[in-house]
Amino acid sequence: MDDDEYNYEFVIDTTEYAGNFEREMCAYITGCVGDCEVGIDIAEKVRDEIKQSNFFEEIDDLVCRLPDDNGCYRPVSTGPTPGLVNDGHGTCYTQWEWDEHGDGLSFPAHQSVEIHLADDPTKELLDFFMTRALAFAVKPAEECGEFSIIGFRLVRRHEVRDTLWSRKNDPVDDD
Repeated sequence: MDDDEYNYEFVIDTTEYAGNFEREMCAYITGCVGDCEVGIDIAEKVRDEIKQSNFFEEIDDLVCRLPDDNGCYRPVSTGPTPGLVNDGHGTCYTQWEWDEHGDGLSFPAHQSVEIHLADDPTKELLDFFMTRALAFAVKPAEECGEFSIIGFRLVRRHEVRDTLWSRKNDPVDDD
């Protein structure tokens, strides 16, 4: 599903920068890839497994592809990992460590994989996603580097609109 509007993200929090493996992980978990086709070889290998699980149609209906900064539609992106910051040079710290010893600006640590979903997945599908994510994490390191999974989250997205200013346009009296 290509959609600019999506409501949920299945998030996998990891120990490393997620940009090194998020597209491959998504392909392994869902069988879905973006326009860039990164992970297509993995997706083709696992599609039969996913079809046998009876989740194939549900996944196809739920997963949304959104444009990245270059206009490439992708079902996944990296996201900030709660409680972790980056020094801007690739070194990550817990927020507490940074508050105690950090020097200068900190940035969100993108160690989370966010798979875009149109709707709230079932508990069974979430269990399926978690099982597949854990299996991907123990794959040989030469594919995507070494990392561990530290947790999972289901995030519901919603738009927040704040009026920053307004002005009433009073009609001009032409008498």
